[in-house]
Amino acid sequence: MRVICAGKTTAGRIRTSNEDNLFLDGIWIEDGKQAGQRPAEGERLWHTYGVCDGMGGESYGEIASLLAVKTLADFDRPDLAQHFRDYIAQANRLICEETQRRLVNRMGAAVAVLSIAEDRAAICNLGDCRIYRFGSEGLRQLSRDHREQSPGLGKGTLTQHLGIPEDDFLLEPYILTDIPLEEETVFLLCSDGLTDMIPDGMLEALLREHGRETPASVAGRLLHAAAEQGGRDNITAMVVQITA
Repeated sequence: MRVICAGKTTAGRIRTSNEDNLFLDGIWIEDGKQAGQRPAEGERLWHTYGVCDGMGGESYGEIASLLAVKTLADFDRPDLAQHFRDYIAQANRLICEETQRRLVNRMGAAVAVLSIAEDRAAICNLGDCRIYRFGSEGLRQLSRDHREQSPGLGKGTLTQHLGIPEDDFLLEPYILTDIPLEEETVFLLCSDGLTDMIPDGMLEALLREHGRETPASVAGRLLHAAAEQGGRDNITAMVVQITA
């Protein structure tokens, strides 16, 4: 089976800066430009993808999400699924240290990671960045939102995210392993800027209509749809296709 992927991110229609970031097989965004190095197709037999949604205002959310994806680069290897907790702990530690160094009150990030090795996939998420699987069974959310659900509070507050001091709270990332790969399956990684604007039913309809297009085209259509629905937050979508 062949794995192809593309990711796109935008500040949206309301915000002037983009605090989201992404990791696509060795590349990420730094200072508005592509950083890192993506291997040539067929050069390695595993894949690592991630989406991060920074929090903190001003430039601090952008710094937190950048630290999260750069740390992911250090863990980018075939057995990443066995080290998800180590990755979360290290990224959290670095963000907390940067928060103290800058003497700010809040800096953090939500993160979702997809690892593919051989014929299996594994996911890890902390916060409300999501991972979906779309295939013959329809659209299914694989990740788990870490949000406090209470009537009248809208989407609620995050209960887990990077940037929480180890002495204050125990981070418990959601991890799902041993996910079989099937041909004609699409994985979608995204920030809440996409899912807050596009409900799951609309998201599934878009993937049914356009899911066989190139990953770049599908990601672009999803960003456009979220912007058309209001684009109130930064929007990131990464589309991973499993083909014959």
